[in-house]
Amino acid sequence: MYGPYKEHYACFQCRKCFRYHQATLCPDCRNPLHAMGLDFKAPKQKDIEQWKVIEILYNYGIRFQSCGCGGPGYRPTRLKELPAFLAVRGL
Repeated sequence: MYGPYKEHYACFQCRKCFRYHQATLCPDCRNPLHAMGLDFKAPKQKDIEQWKVIEILYNYGIRFQSCGCGGPGYRPTRLKELPAFLAVRGL
């Protein structure tokens, strides 16, 4: 039997992802962790641009959540893709 499907939490400061049931602070830097959704896949820690995109998406309320059938859908990975993505959503 499988265990519970855990929420993914991101630390934008450390550029790390954690999976906990209830997480509030990063264990490394003690800054707040952000609930990203069950389908979040963290970029490489060195990919600063992609982490910035994820942080901007988070600030607009966009998470990585789905019904489980097809994933969360398209999410931009580069800053130049953000304006069009946000415009389509009226943000």
